[in-house]
Amino acid sequence: MKVEHEKIHELYRILSNEKCRSILKFIESDGAKSFTEIMSHLGYEGVKERRTHTNLTSYYLKRLKNTYILRHDRLTSTYYLTRIGIRVLDMIEQFENFYTQYDMNDVNQDGFVQQVAVVRMREQ
Repeated sequence: MKVEHEKIHELYRILSNEKCRSILKFIESDGAKSFTEIMSHLGYEGVKERRTHTNLTSYYLKRLKNTYILRHDRLTSTYYLTRIGIRVLDMIEQFENFYTQYDMNDVNQDGFVQQVAVVRMREQ
């Protein structure tokens, strides 16, 4: 199977966006969601906010569909996670758990936690 580097690059790019990760987690938590429900989840409640952010939310959803993470069901007009989306979201959550357990500033380039030992002479 040939790896499509452009798709992987697009996947990393879209997953680095906090709003996109929020959309994925929202859909995973309760199942398929409509565009209106996703807009409400992102906090775009007012008419003015909806007008301003509709294109941006559509852009996010389009990118998530292009990377095969989301699918749109035309019959029910809802978005749902694909098997790839479920696996990717699981990997993100594992990394977030790992990242909160360890101070990443203490990890060197080989992935080992650096420890500093201080030796002091005993006072007599």
